[in-house]
Amino acid sequence: MKVAAYSGTRNLYPGMKAAYKSLLMHSDVDLIYLLIEDDEFPEELPDCVRAINVSNQKEHWAGTPNAESGFTYMALVRSTYAFMFPWLSKLLSLDVDTIVEQDVSELWDIDLNGYYFSAAPEYAKSCGGTIYTNIGVCLYNLGALRDGKAEEVVRMLGTYRYQFLEQDAFNYQCQGKILPMDSVYNATLFTEKVKEPKITHYAGYSDWQQFDLVRKYRNITMDEVMKAHEECVKKHRI
Repeated sequence: MKVAAYSGTRNLYPGMKAAYKSLLMHSDVDLIYLLIEDDEFPEELPDCVRAINVSNQKEHWAGTPNAESGFTYMALVRSTYAFMFPWLSKLLSLDVDTIVEQDVSELWDIDLNGYYFSAAPEYAKSCGGTIYTNIGVCLYNLGALRDGKAEEVVRMLGTYRYQFLEQDAFNYQCQGKILPMDSVYNATLFTEKVKEPKITHYAGYSDWQQFDLVRKYRNITMDEVMKAHEECVKKHRI
């Protein structure tokens, strides 16, 4: 099963609408989870998109070194995916400031045997190892992370302050078992430049929810979204 997840606080819901719609339109994803602060998402969702209230996770991070960072606690929640989804062996995690522009159905087919996750490198950064990645688009090997590594990442987030929260923690803790992903799937200001990105990631832009591409996908009707998704499923499954 191809599963994806987004997480975000209420102020990010408009962008989240654009993000998940763009993924539906350009992939044969089976199920998308929206991890939010409410019991219901402020938009009617198709059966293949499910909202989960994870606001109780705030208590889990209260008083920890990363709790007062400039990022929301939803970034910390992503470190718990291995436990939150115990029935999954693989999960595609995307930031809400991402827009899928081309078919990315093949992303879930990446072979993660021997790796904890796959993400696009940020070559200008280093974490004392051989690779530093931007996990705004990240394919997690949840089965492998349950070998004790996921617990270690959560423990480190509760012990040390990181500039980029769970991204730093995963990069530091998983060195040697990180599979580089082509930056065509995560085109940011910090990853390798590509001419025709499949996924555009507005990391570093405070006004990203006002970008034309985000507005475009946010305003697409659900009928249009599901029609495009059905065509994508037929292309890859039939």
